[in-house]
Formats: sequence, C-alpha cells, structure tokens
Amino acid sequence: MTAPYGPVDRSLCGRRVLVTGGVRGVGRAVALAFARSGAGVAAGYRARHDAAARLRTELAGYGVPYTVLAADCTRADEVDRLAASARDALGGLDVLVNNVGADVDAPFTDLTPDQWRAALDVNLTSQALLAGAVLPHLAPGGVIVNLCTSILASGSAGRAAYLAAKGGVLDLTRELARAYGPRGVRVNAIGPGVVRTEDRVHLPPHVERRFRDLIPLGRLAEPGEIAGAVLFLAGDRSRYLTGIHLRVDGGM
Repeated sequence: MTAPYGPVDRSLCGRRVLVTGGVRGVGRAVALAFARSGAGVAAGYRARHDAAARLRTELAGYGVPYTVLAADCTRADEVDRLAASARDALGGLDVLVNNVGADVDAPFTDLTPDQWRAALDVNLTSQALLAGAVLPHLAPGGVIVNLCTSILASGSAGRAAYLAAKGGVLDLTRELARAYGPRGVRVNAIGPGVVRTEDRVHLPPHVERRFRDLIPLGRLAEPGEIAGAVLFLAGDRSRYLTGIHLRVDGGM
C-alpha cells in the first residue's frame, strides 16, 4: 500500500505548486505529497475553512513555503486573484494541479439548466480559467495536471452533465498540450476511478461490495495512490509525456 499522502519524488524539490480543491480528499493528499517531496505548495479551497486550518498545520510541519487560499474557481476574478496570490507567496509557479470538481448525479431528462451550467462551471470552466491564469507564468519545464475521470469511454447512468464536463477536460488537456508543448510546458490528465475520500470512509456494505465488483483489483483507491500518479506526471520521470489521459482506476 502506498503512503497515505503518496510517494516522495525528490525531482520536485524546490518546485512551486498550486493545487485547487486542495484541503480535502485527493487534493489534500496531492498537496501533502508535494510538500513531502520538498515543493512549495499553494492550496486553494472554496468553503471548508476547518479543513483549510488543518492543512495549514500539516504543511507547516514540512518546512516548505506554503499558503492556503480561499477562492471560487468558477469565477474569473477570483481565479486571477488566487493565481497571483499563489505566485507571490511562492515566488513563482511551476506546476498547476486542477483538482476542483464535483459530481452531479441525475438522469439527463431531470437535469435543470442550472444544474447543467453548474456541472460545467465547476468541472470544466474552473480548469480552463486556472490554466489561462497560470500558463503565461509557466517557464519551460512547467506542468499542468488536470483531474478528469476514468469512465469517459464506458459512461455511467445518470451522470450526463458530469461526463460532458469531464470529456471537455480531456479535450482541453490535449489542445493545451499541443499549443504549449513548443514552449516546453507539459499538460496531462489523470482519470481516477473510485477513491476512498472522506465521503466514502463509511460506505454501507452493499455499496462497498458493488464498487469492489466493478474494480478488477478489488478495492477502492486511496487518495495517496492518485497523488502518486500526479507526482509522476509532474516530475522528471514523465518529461516526455504530454497530452495523455492516465487512468488510475484499478482496471475498471
């Protein structure tokens, strides 16, 4: 089993990283994995001030530059402020991890226009806004990692808005990889499967069994396992990879 917050990658020591959705779940694991690797970390969040306070305490223990900043990543003005504040606090930015996202579980025929817009805003528009705010400041060697999903090919009943948005994330990833590759900037996407985040720690047994039956490896992913894939795509071992969709889903 991997470490709770992912492995350590010393090639990331001294890098400066902005992680959105960074105070809970996968985002928290990613932020702490970068800090353990010696990177400076800026973690964005929207409303969980209690979780933000805990993350500040944890990051302080690693002796790296850090800041934890509140922002609504669906709003262009707040995204610009987040990116500028992170850049100022860390002295620059080398890596963006676009982790903001939220599921929308409703049949297509029941979706309201507001639900559709909200799904696209939080899962796709947020990532485009962050990329637009950070890309002008990334030097050659800069990296963007977008969190997507592993189920784009197979689909999932009742998740049309979510999957439409995540499909857009994958297309955005590929387009940015082509556009910014000549500048030496790499852009990749990670497709997690079912991850045991705080909301899935105490699943009913029948739900746990249903998930396990879908996953060839027979268990849910731990947040640190997704963080390990993020560190791989951000580090030197993947320096010839761009425009890819790396599925981290136990074989689903």
